[in-house]
Formats: sequence, structure tokens, C-alpha cells
Amino acid sequence: MSFFRLDALQGEYDRAEKSTAAASNMKSGQERDLLKAEQELEGLKEKASDWRNSALELSGGRELEVTETEKELKVKRSELQKYRDRSAKELQLGLSQDEFESKIEQLASELGRLDATLESAGTNLEKAKEMVDRRTYVFLYTRKAIGRMVRRKFIELMKSYNLFGMMKINHDHKAMEVQVAHLGGDGAAANDPMPLSSFSGGERSRAAVCLILALWDQQCTPFRCLDEWDVYLDEKTRSRMEGMLIEHAADRCQQYVFISPQAPAVNDSSRVHVITIQGTNS
Repeated sequence: MSFFRLDALQGEYDRAEKSTAAASNMKSGQERDLLKAEQELEGLKEKASDWRNSALELSGGRELEVTETEKELKVKRSELQKYRDRSAKELQLGLSQDEFESKIEQLASELGRLDATLESAGTNLEKAKEMVDRRTYVFLYTRKAIGRMVRRKFIELMKSYNLFGMMKINHDHKAMEVQVAHLGGDGAAANDPMPLSSFSGGERSRAAVCLILALWDQQCTPFRCLDEWDVYLDEKTRSRMEGMLIEHAADRCQQYVFISPQAPAVNDSSRVHVITIQGTNS
């Protein structure tokens, strides 16, 4: 039994000796790492001292508080380098630093003036758009109102000849359609309105004159001229329409000229001045 116990103790001793050797080796490695770290620290301290001395020289001996990170300082350095490059280019053109800064100020002032001009132009453009919108609305409203008044006047004048007149205006296609129907005894249209081409020459002439007078009622031209207005009219109808034309002209301040191959039926020298052109034999 003593022999086996002695072997066990010898094994434990050997293991302890190996552990001691390993620990000694680890300690030696750690001492070497510590020495290396101390040397690196001393080197960093020397570099830091050199950097501090350089910074003091650049700052004129003033202690500056640095709050930026290394990344932020690199960005700032890059911006400063760009500024130095631009300054160098300007100096190559023969400008001093003061002249260069003065030029920068002038350009900044000019940029501010241009910004103000651009802003003012934008404001004026918005106002112009508002004015155009208002004028467009007024124009469309006025055009629609004038169209209604012309239609009402046309219907009113046509009734005096026992006719019903209907007028349609297509502003998009710049076209106007006129249709006419006879009036019945109850004052309503006796038949569906039809185009003027479906009626006799006299009825077409009456409708044309009524339409012209309705249009004239909404115009402010100083002179109005109507040529051969009595074509296809019989004597009775011509006399009635002549009276209507003269009554229309008498209530207004414009000058009217009615041209006809026939002598006037109305003899009113106070309102009508007749000019007769005599034919010549060649």
C-alpha cells in the first residue's frame, strides 16, 4: 500500500511542478507585455507632448479646448483645405487676401439681391396669375351674359314678324346657328324651329336684320352700316322693317348708314338724311 501511495504523491508533485512552470512562463509573458505597453505609453506621451507643443506654437501659446471627435476634425480639416485651395487660385489671379474677401462680400451681396429679385418676381407672377384668373372669369361671365341678352333681343324682334327665333353660339368652334319657327295664335312656336335655309327669302332677310339689330344692341361701335337689307322683302314688310331700323337708330348716339337700291318709305327729314346716287350712262 505504501508503494502505491508514494507513486500517487510523485504524480501530484510532477503536476504541481508543471503548473508552477506554466505559471512562471505566463508571468514572464505578462511582464514582457507590461514592459511593451509601458514603452508604448511613453512613446504616446512623447507624441502627445510634441503635438501639444506644436498646437501651442500654432495657437500662439493659448490652450484651446477641443470638443470635436477625430472624425469631425478630419472633416473640418478637409473644408479648410478646400478653402485654402480656392484662396490660392484667387491669389494666383493677382488678388490679395483683402481683395479676395471683398470680392466674396460683393458676390454675397449680389446673391442676396438676386434672391430678393427672384422672390419679388415669384410674387409678381402669382399676382399676375390671380389677375389672369379673375379676368378670365369676368370675360366668360360677360360673354355668357351678352349671349343671353342678344338671344332675348333677337326673340323680341322676331315676335314683331310673327316668328320665333332661336340662336345657339358655340364659342369653342366659333360658330353660330340660327333656327326659326312660325308663331301660333297662342304666341308659342307652331312648329319645331328649322334652319333659315328652309324659309323664303323674305323671312331670311327679316331674321337676318333682327339678328343684326340684336347684335348691335350690345356693341359700342360709333358707325354701323347695313347694305341691301331689303333684299327679297315685299313692299309691306320692307316698310315695317325700315321703320324698325330707324326707331332703333333714333334711340342711340351712333351713326347709321342703310344702303338700298330703293327709295326710303319713311319721310322724316329730322331723323333721316337721304343721299341719292344717280347712275351715269357710259
